[in-house]
Amino acid sequence: MTPCQGFVNRSVAAVVGVSCSDMAVSPSNRHDSYFRHVMSHAANAAAELRHLVPKDVAARLHWDELELQSGSFISVELQSRCSDILYRTRYDDREAYLYLLLEHQSSSDPLMAIRLAEYEIAFWRRWLRDRPTARTVPMVFPVVLFCDPGGRPWTAPLDLSELIDLDSAARESLIEYLPRWRYVVDDLAAVDVESLLSRDLTPAVTTLFFLLKTAPRRPRLGLEDLQPIMRCLRMLVRSSSADLEAVLTYILSMGDTDRADLEPVVDELGPEAKETLMTTADRLKAEGRVAGRAEGRAEGRAEALLELLVLRFGPVPAHVADTVHNAGVDELRVWTARVLSAETIEKVFE
Repeated sequence: MTPCQGFVNRSVAAVVGVSCSDMAVSPSNRHDSYFRHVMSHAANAAAELRHLVPKDVAARLHWDELELQSGSFISVELQSRCSDILYRTRYDDREAYLYLLLEHQSSSDPLMAIRLAEYEIAFWRRWLRDRPTARTVPMVFPVVLFCDPGGRPWTAPLDLSELIDLDSAARESLIEYLPRWRYVVDDLAAVDVESLLSRDLTPAVTTLFFLLKTAPRRPRLGLEDLQPIMRCLRMLVRSSSADLEAVLTYILSMGDTDRADLEPVVDELGPEAKETLMTTADRLKAEGRVAGRAEGRAEGRAEALLELLVLRFGPVPAHVADTVHNAGVDELRVWTARVLSAETIEKVFE
């Protein structure tokens, strides 16, 4: 059974907290929006996570009770390179959480173990705030989804203890006292297309992973490039026009692919797909004009905010400047309003 065949009758239409109009507004959001569109559906997330969780634990998790949690635990300075999804379920009769993070930088983050520790502690703090009498915290299982556009593998340490600078003798003596904080990486760059397509995934997830591997490397995508996932695309046409629109939005937002390149694809998929392509292309064209005007407004606000930050706090760190330049108008408006009252530059972005 192929990954697509196993889910012919399963709808993957539901999207929680993400709309197609959110996609392609900014090039920096194209990976995040597509990832969130797919993984915000519990069936899709379960298909990816089940084979990554240890088998004995996976057997005791209630996969049919996955509940998407609101909010992100990524720090402001990392929001331009990561996107995260958190699900709640049960481990036997205990509360349990599954954390899926998309890392879309062009190289693996050497400090990811620290980042994930920060994310999980932030979550536990919020969880304990709502349960002041609790004396334990629930399990959080972290997974990093990574696909380097150049095909390079994930090389960062998978355990927090490996980041502590010790010689081998000291490490052996202190091994009992070193913090252990391990995570799992699903490195798509290390998986060939044939192996990827053989996974037991939903059509939406198979298509997502294939495009994360393929689209960044090829400036134009056509029928020949997309042939390996045509079966999945046909199933998306039958199950959800929203999912097909998300796929087309991502493809048209990447590289130089245009509607003409995708005409042979939708010809094979049928009239519904052709109509979806037309409406998607027209929407992106219109949003491009709107986005151009919004980008100009955002750039002006970003420069003004940076000037205020310098006057208020002195030289602005590079990562803060990057965060400001990558932000939208609404975020910039909120941060600007905080400048005069914030005690530190970090408070501006909380």
